[in-house]
Amino acid sequence: MNVRRRHFGVLYHIKKSLAPLFYASETKDLSLNCLKRALMASSKDSSVGEAETLYQPTSSEGNVPLSEKIPDKDLVELLLTNGGEGRGVRKVFEELCENGNKNITRKGFLRFLQVLQRDPRLNEARHPKISERGMDSLLKSLGYPKFEESMHEPLPCYFINSSHNTYCIGLQVKGAQLFPSSSHREALADVEIYRQVLLSGCRCIELDCWDGSDGPVITHGPAAVMRMNEIPLKVGILSRQALTPLGDPRR
Repeated sequence: MNVRRRHFGVLYHIKKSLAPLFYASETKDLSLNCLKRALMASSKDSSVGEAETLYQPTSSEGNVPLSEKIPDKDLVELLLTNGGEGRGVRKVFEELCENGNKNITRKGFLRFLQVLQRDPRLNEARHPKISERGMDSLLKSLGYPKFEESMHEPLPCYFINSSHNTYCIGLQVKGAQLFPSSSHREALADVEIYRQVLLSGCRCIELDCWDGSDGPVITHGPAAVMRMNEIPLKVGILSRQALTPLGDPRR
């Protein structure tokens, strides 16, 4: 199942850092000083247990009722004016502004999102994935030619059902790791596999030929090294099944 990852902005993380403050407070109001301490608190003071003692209101002036939602603009302003320089927020903002201006230009902010922050939501909104119906309409609008079956093109123009190490059965990788041993039988050479793949439509098979004691044989590497059994190259099953008609000339 594909789950799209959600991306949250700065305000989300600011509100998340303030959540222990609102839920742990025993009073209905929070002081401005309390909000400042919450926003500027270090990571070690982020647990709820410590928040209960750290974030108690200390003044009745400038209290914020818990029942009211703090505007996003006020949260950002509070963060920038009360400790923003200590965390480098204002310094980063000033670097983004051009010619010492207090406001960042639209072009500069767009560059910050696309180049520095690399917010993927911009690409998702501007370049959404095309649907199956949309792709079908696109191909039709471009005059894309319909697929026509033809057996008159050169061989490289077709996909061919092929087989690698056709003669091998068993655990080939594990057998290769054990090849110094003369007693292992993790991988074997079997002529029956040729019959099966040829009847299933395979038209490109591998004949790994080596010199045997009585002529050419099919096996996986030199017999003295790989210790795999051998198949005589002259086996009738290859000549019989290779020319068996399968009904579909493409196979």
